[in-house]
Amino acid sequence: MAELVTLPGVSGPQGPFERLVICTLKDALPSTYRVIPNIEIKQAGQPALEYDVIVLAPHALYVVELKEWYGRVTGDDTEWLINNTPKRCPLWLVNLKCKVLKGKIGPIGVPFWVEPLLAIPDGGQVLVSGNWADNVHTLSSMLRVVQDSGRLKSPANIGTRHKDIVSQIQGGSAARRRDHKRRIAGYEIVEAIWADEGEAEYLARRALIKDPSVYRIRTWQLSPYLSEPDRRQREEVIRRPAEAIAEIGRHPNLLQILAFDKLEESNEFYEVTEWSDYGTLHGFLKNSEREKLTLRERLHIARGVAAALESVHGRGLVHRNLCPETILIDVDRNPRVADFDRAYMDRDITVFAATESRRRNAAYVPP
Repeated sequence: MAELVTLPGVSGPQGPFERLVICTLKDALPSTYRVIPNIEIKQAGQPALEYDVIVLAPHALYVVELKEWYGRVTGDDTEWLINNTPKRCPLWLVNLKCKVLKGKIGPIGVPFWVEPLLAIPDGGQVLVSGNWADNVHTLSSMLRVVQDSGRLKSPANIGTRHKDIVSQIQGGSAARRRDHKRRIAGYEIVEAIWADEGEAEYLARRALIKDPSVYRIRTWQLSPYLSEPDRRQREEVIRRPAEAIAEIGRHPNLLQILAFDKLEESNEFYEVTEWSDYGTLHGFLKNSEREKLTLRERLHIARGVAAALESVHGRGLVHRNLCPETILIDVDRNPRVADFDRAYMDRDITVFAATESRRRNAAYVPP
């Protein structure tokens, strides 16, 4: 039986699936394993990241994200489909959690591997392709994976350092506050969908009024320790998408920015846009599980994207990142061109190199 390590104040598992996973890991894994459930780890200058379960094996650490998804899970590195509901691929966020966790632990005398995993209930079908195909499992297969050191490129012998690792994790973490939801302006965060160092992307709802609509909120952290040239460069990157949309004006085939402001207390900029529960054009084109677009719908989408580009180019701007991943599709198959992070505008400062992380699909970059 594995050792269950809990922090004071942890409220316990959220829902029957999380309880099942934690109990299964505790009962089925050998005594050389440790299981740490339900913690938060704070990033420097960023909101805390939530960890469902951390498994300490004798050969590696595993950050396990739990999703109570039943049925078929399909998709690639960009977008998944869960029973006809599109979702942004969550493994990129879990991978960031691995990096933050490894940074909190620090050096322990031997190199060690931190692996991201995502687990769904048994009975589900995992049909994910791409770089993360080996990181998505049912509960039973995940249990086998965390005990298989042979699947890792560089397993380590860290069993004797577990106490040090647990001490470091506990020192840099807190009990997960499930009843606490972050608010940004008048919006309440309901799901984190992407993050990296200094940037994050969330789905949110209005906090003060009844509104069934889902909104996207993107945030950018501005370090107070930047030099003046670096600060100007960073602010140019942050403001570029909002300035581009403001310069173009309203258009039915552009994703409008509803709010852009700064949270002075956290030195953080935020942007609020509409969102589509139908995913991006990438999902329609690449996932065979999605309903096929008719010829009429394809022409309608192409016409809408062309109309948006006509408006963009008419203002002397260039998107520079147009691809299926940056085109949202709504219920009526109307396209919305989004994400002007890399847009060319006549400015003193360029943002192209500084926005490399926002590059979507090189196959659609013009010569």
